[in-house]
Amino acid sequence: VRKKQNKKLSTVSKVDLLARDPSKAVVASFKYGKGRHGGEATFVADPHRRNGDRAEDAGFLVTYVFDEAAQKSELLVLDAQDLSNPNAGFRVPLPVRVPHGFHVVHVAEEELRKQEGLAANGGSAARED
Repeated sequence: VRKKQNKKLSTVSKVDLLARDPSKAVVASFKYGKGRHGGEATFVADPHRRNGDRAEDAGFLVTYVFDEAAQKSELLVLDAQDLSNPNAGFRVPLPVRVPHGFHVVHVAEEELRKQEGLAANGGSAARED
């Protein structure tokens, strides 16, 4: 009988998929800390794009992190352009534990508004009169 291994994520990394040298593909990493494990990180584009920045990484990485010693979860928001700076983000303590493997999705407010319009019209696009 093979024991199922529970693989936990302890780091989020920024990777250059076009790097010619695979040993230089990891551009930056953020370690969650000892006994702290994160879930799937989701990229959220910065709606204010600092200084007209059009870089593909102008935004944030958002994930849930569980601290095993404290038995608490938090929402972690990191600056996607500055992962190596541990102070370039913030943490939001959560009142309940978020289980490992919980998926995150980001939907912009305008997309939610479109979905609300579709729901209000029985799933069909809003009519303009």
